[in-house]
Amino acid sequence: MSGGPNLERQSSFRGSSPLVETRPASFRRSVAVFSLTAVVVGGVALRLFPGPRSGVPDLVAASRFGHRPTVPKSFHARLVMELPYIGLREPVEVWSDADLDLQRVRYWDGLNEFHLNPKGPGCETVPVSYDGETGEETFVGLPPWPLQEWFPDTRLFTAATRLEAVRGVECAVWALVEPDAYVDGGKFVGSYELYTDRATGHPVRFTFLGHNTFGVGSHFDNYTWDYLEVAAGPQDASVFELPDACAGAPLLQTDDTPANDDAPPAPGPRLDYNGLGSAPASYLPGDTTAALRKAAFHAWADDHGRGAHERTADRYAEFHKVKRYVDAQNRRLKGSNATLRLNDMADWTAAERRNGRHGLRHSAVSRADAELDGYPGGVWRWHEPSVAPEDLKRSVDWRKVGGVAPVKDQGTCGSCWAFGTVAALEGALFVKTGDQLTLSEQALVDCSWPEGNNGCDGGEDSMAYEWMLHHQGVPSTAEYGPYLNADGLCHVKAANPKAMPGLEIKAWTRVNDTRAALKDALSTRGTLVVRVQATPLSFYFYGSGLYDVPHAECSRDAADSDHIVALVGYGYEPSGLGYWILRNSWSVHWGEGGYMKIGMDNVCGVENTATYPTVDGVYVP
Repeated sequence: MSGGPNLERQSSFRGSSPLVETRPASFRRSVAVFSLTAVVVGGVALRLFPGPRSGVPDLVAASRFGHRPTVPKSFHARLVMELPYIGLREPVEVWSDADLDLQRVRYWDGLNEFHLNPKGPGCETVPVSYDGETGEETFVGLPPWPLQEWFPDTRLFTAATRLEAVRGVECAVWALVEPDAYVDGGKFVGSYELYTDRATGHPVRFTFLGHNTFGVGSHFDNYTWDYLEVAAGPQDASVFELPDACAGAPLLQTDDTPANDDAPPAPGPRLDYNGLGSAPASYLPGDTTAALRKAAFHAWADDHGRGAHERTADRYAEFHKVKRYVDAQNRRLKGSNATLRLNDMADWTAAERRNGRHGLRHSAVSRADAELDGYPGGVWRWHEPSVAPEDLKRSVDWRKVGGVAPVKDQGTCGSCWAFGTVAALEGALFVKTGDQLTLSEQALVDCSWPEGNNGCDGGEDSMAYEWMLHHQGVPSTAEYGPYLNADGLCHVKAANPKAMPGLEIKAWTRVNDTRAALKDALSTRGTLVVRVQATPLSFYFYGSGLYDVPHAECSRDAADSDHIVALVGYGYEPSGLGYWILRNSWSVHWGEGGYMKIGMDNVCGVENTATYPTVDGVYVP
């Protein structure tokens, strides 16, 4: 991830001096990013009722803290926002002049840039990908837009609590604690701290930490702005000159603006629902954008069928954390191949996503990594390529010939292993018979416990194959019954003693971890089962395009895989970038209708441990 100086956590030291070098303990995790999205005070739209200042340390004599907090009206500043619990970081550079009434904002070291003018036209510069493969610098007109506040309202910070050093600067720390904040029946405490340069009073850092006081007092949001450089004073007018290409540029669409012929084609730039309202001032008590954020949450909740009892403050907070991440990443990714999108998981916690959308459980001795003769009867084998690498097809997509059943949804059951293996069996049957069948994942969830699977608590494709071998297939959904999103009572014998009459599953087959072998198997055998690491937020909220992230973001190591999916094809962009067509089990509302184009460079470990069942015989319905 790009940009900014090293802001690693510093070690505290104890002593009699009031000056200590410290970072909040929550910064043990990776740093985060600033989003264009309108955000909320502590992740939720808080209406704050002033109360007694509880939880604030005893004040030290005010004379020790130097200048009162002060912010310049005209300035050049570089800052970074960190959201530790989201794992993002975004650098921002701002030029602002109060007399000229103009502002220029750069994100990601110039990748995305805004010229704001409250009295006249503005402009956005952004690299846009129109073909899904290459990016080009694009200029989009902005209507008159108010200047953004990049410093918190210092009038709210009246109590200094201590001295600390931040990046070698002696700072006074000013506290604001609001103990009586209510949101939809939830009670919260929001603690704000403003670190100012003791010599000048200028902001050095602004932090927020909020807690839910109901239940166990869980954390609900945390963020920090680090002001790396603040140079006060008038700015040269040339800094704000609009690029020539902005003249006559089409106006930017907003979330409230319907598509029109003058707007850039999708996925052209779009302003978030509150524009640039994520500047630090919009996080403080009295934020006037809270109503817009609340409306955005309820609109998303309406679209995803959330009942009134599900629209709690905690869900509101999770939604806005994710929205910040998605908007910030999309700004970073503009001009590239991938786009993220909010989906049904936007208000889930990290634990809910991990427990409810995965299900790969690594056994002590994985069948996928065992020796061929390690299991009785030689029930698995290595794939034997049948086509020379130079003769492989340029692209394969089994969807185009009816070889893939409609996308399914595992819900909140850790049953990805069942959906992956069923998809592979459905694909093998299509290659053998030309018929598209819809088989029962629920049968595997309910019945493959003796082979080592644990229903909704996880399993492996190898163990599912073993159950298929014992029962010669899987009953159809029509025979066995619908998917329950829960463990059910096994009744496969009553449904159909021989799941697929006339067909015999001879073995399950492992594909060598080479690109040529995977292409050969996909070309000749149909759908494959593969394992991936699916825990990065960018994977959860993938929307469209070619997903190609570095190893540091999504591991390519087989041992780090945590989710089972299916591959149904492969292809190449005109630029030459190769991709696999991944079919997930997270419904059609994820990705491109339930599918992902994932990079061929073993992104997320997709090229590791591919398998498929070997079917023989003639199916007799």
